[in-house]
Amino acid sequence: MIKGIGFSPTHCELWDCCEHMASHAANATKGAFYFHMSEMLFAYLSYEAYLNFVGLRIAPEEWSDERNFFASGSYQGIRGKLKLIEEKLGFRVDRTAHPYNTVANLEQFRDLISHGKPDNYQVTSAAVKRSPDFPFSGKLNQWVTPQKAAEAKSSVFELCRIIHEHVKQINRLKNDRTFGDEPFSAVEQVEWAP
Repeated sequence: MIKGIGFSPTHCELWDCCEHMASHAANATKGAFYFHMSEMLFAYLSYEAYLNFVGLRIAPEEWSDERNFFASGSYQGIRGKLKLIEEKLGFRVDRTAHPYNTVANLEQFRDLISHGKPDNYQVTSAAVKRSPDFPFSGKLNQWVTPQKAAEAKSSVFELCRIIHEHVKQINRLKNDRTFGDEPFSAVEQVEWAP
């Protein structure tokens, strides 16, 4: 029997989905809003998966019990994952500027979609001048625009590129094909053994 062990870059698959959604949105005659919403969500999911990809390689002990390690304390959640990666790689992302602040805000967008609560509103006749503004412009409409989708995608890529530059400075990872030249260009790898 031949056995194979391998690596499939989930973060790259999610990024490919993000790019496909952006392409569909650009070419859509109807429904571009939904493609942009997916583009933004998959950009953020790509970021989360990228941090896990990097974390497993540079901090395997912490990531071996990821659910518990990042559940509380100074390394809680996605922000804690980035903090640990920064410490392991010896750099710090500017949390007051682009691209970090755009990506950090996407966490709220992800939560809004993931938890899917109804968007309640109230309209009074005094507020309506001619005709009601229907359909109601809710929370998702405030988050999702073509410009915000493009910014989300480019910000995620830029933040991951910054991290990637630091990862590639680690000697044992410099020639590791699975990392690729860019954050979302990792190469799937399978090794077969008799």
